[in-house]
This record gives sequence, structure tokens and C-alpha cells, in this order.
Amino acid sequence: MHRYIVQLIILVSLAFSSSWVGVRSDNPKQSKPAVLSSTIQETFLQFEFDGYHMIEAQTPNGVEYIINLEGGSSILDAGAPDLDHFTTSIVIPDQGTTSIEVVSSSYRDYENVMVAPSKGNLSRSVIPSEVEYVYSDSYNQDSFYP
Repeated sequence: MHRYIVQLIILVSLAFSSSWVGVRSDNPKQSKPAVLSSTIQETFLQFEFDGYHMIEAQTPNGVEYIINLEGGSSILDAGAPDLDHFTTSIVIPDQGTTSIEVVSSSYRDYENVMVAPSKGNLSRSVIPSEVEYVYSDSYNQDSFYP
């Protein structure tokens, strides 16, 4: 019983410590890919995100943010920016070759948002709050990540 109370407290504290940043919606919504068309030869998918959560993290550089997508999962690359990626499954035929092509993409640039580094993929025996934030070389590059 004690375990469930602790989990509830953690869940409630996370809900109040994050803020929703709406891109296309003022309310949090799960992001789902839309299948625009699909045949045995090709599949066209569209990924759109209605917004994201910014969770405050106290780092050696002060307050920075962990960015979470509804329905996304953390990249878990220790020292790299703690961002989510989004995946989906499609049917691939047994014969032939497979290739991926991005037909179009767009992005929005947000200034003065400091993204906290990921602590990586931690085992259950590790207490996340006891792991220090470490910054990888990706923070020293003027390029897109990932």
C-alpha cells in the first residue's frame, strides 16, 4: 500500500511540475501518425505534434527543461539533450528492398529554451535523482540534434 501512495505522489508532482506548450492545441493530446495512403509497395505517413510538455530540471547550469511528447519516448542517450522520438510500425513485404524518404518536413525554432541532458538508460537499481547531469559534445555543436 505504501508503494502505491509513493507512486501516486510522484505522479501528481510530475503533473504539476510540467507545463504544456501548445503548438496546435491548448490541451495535451496524444500524437499519432496518420496514414495518408498505403499499398504493398509504399506507405505515406504524416507526423504532427500538437505540443509538448516542458519539465523543469535543476542542473549544474541552473533550471533547464526535459521535453516530452504525448506518446513519445525518450532517446536515452546519456549526456545528449533529453528529447523524445516518435515511432510507428508499418508492414514491410518479405521480398524486395526497403527504403525511407522524407517527402517534406518543417520545424519551429524556440529561442532561450535550455534543454537538460539525458541521464541515459538507467537500471531499476539506480536512483535517478542521485545521477549527475553530464553534457556531451552535442552541446558544443551548432547543429540539429538528433
